[in-house]
Amino acid sequence: MKTYQIHLIRCGLTDANQSGRYIGRTDVPLSAEGIAQLRRLHDRGGYPTAEVYYTSPRLRCIQTMNLLYPGQDCYEVPGFDEIDFGDWEGKTADELKDDETFQQWLNHSADVTPPNGESVGVMYERVCKTFGMIADGMIRSGCQSAVVVTHGGVIMSMLAQRGMPRRA
Repeated sequence: MKTYQIHLIRCGLTDANQSGRYIGRTDVPLSAEGIAQLRRLHDRGGYPTAEVYYTSPRLRCIQTMNLLYPGQDCYEVPGFDEIDFGDWEGKTADELKDDETFQQWLNHSADVTPPNGESVGVMYERVCKTFGMIADGMIRSGCQSAVVVTHGGVIMSMLAQRGMPRRA
């Protein structure tokens, strides 16, 4: 029986992360601190190698991939994009604290959609479909290992859907 491994790696820090902003589809670069952290991690080694590499199409994920796996070919996969926060993009929780829809969304309702954005339920569906296509492709091609560089929300969604595997 073949064993398949898909390694999930969260993109590095951005200035928006560090200031507590909701950034989904906004294409922001890694911060200087994020780049320095990833360079240190790369230099220490230990990141898994794989037969195939995938990344979200967002700049911060592509930069993370290039820092951890320099020169490695990878496929940009739009289905691994972060949730679309719509009108909440770029805002902090403090800036949104009086928004009733935001408060409902914080209560983990998969049915609440940020204005002009994407609901958690829709994102989960998109990510699940994308993950399934990647896994099916690996099985059909005989590929046994992959790396996916993506966003924290996408990784949490994959783990919630597929069960929480052991953390390496």
